Amino acid sequence: MTFDSITQLNAEAATGMVQGTILAQVARKTEKTTKTGKPYLEIQFSDVAGTVTLKAWDNAPHHPAFRALNEGDTTALTARWQLGEYGMDAADIDLRPLSPEEEEALLAGGAEMCQRQQADWQAIVELVGSMADPRLAALSHSFLETFEARFRRAAAARGYHHARRGGLVEHTAGVMRTAAALCPAYPQLN
Repeated sequence: MTFDSITQLNAEAATGMVQGTILAQVARKTEKTTKTGKPYLEIQFSDVAGTVTLKAWDNAPHHPAFRALNEGDTTALTARWQLGEYGMDAADIDLRPLSPEEEEALLAGGAEMCQRQQADWQAIVELVGSMADPRLAALSHSFLETFEARFRRAAAARGYHHARRGGLVEHTAGVMRTAAALCPAYPQLN
């Protein structure tokens, strides 16, 4: 079974151990040591819906494959998954690089995400169209026309919030909606 997202994996694993595959990008890779000095890798995998952090001890069969990963790499992780006391646990891990088609699908975020981002883009365009200040409206229109493709695929941040493809559109639409909602309360604002 291939899970649609890490969120779906979490939901399925909450009911018990499940076997399946997630498609994810390496968000962070950190070399750490235990209190007793034993080295291990901690890798955070992400998709547009969430993250899962896994540890690879130096004697684990998957440790060499995890060591070869770099931040930004895309991979398919197949394992037996179970929610444990400290988060997601994975056993019998196998990973492989994504094909170009799988990578494009991962970065696009699925149909639901695409629909939400399209609605957010439309909200940005409509809010820019409603700007009363002609200079701000002209500048904003110019920006949207010039940078639309790059703007629509950019993340809002490298970590924390909206740190995924299309995240800048989601974040910007949210901020613009908030500003538009506050404007009636502060009529003196331009």
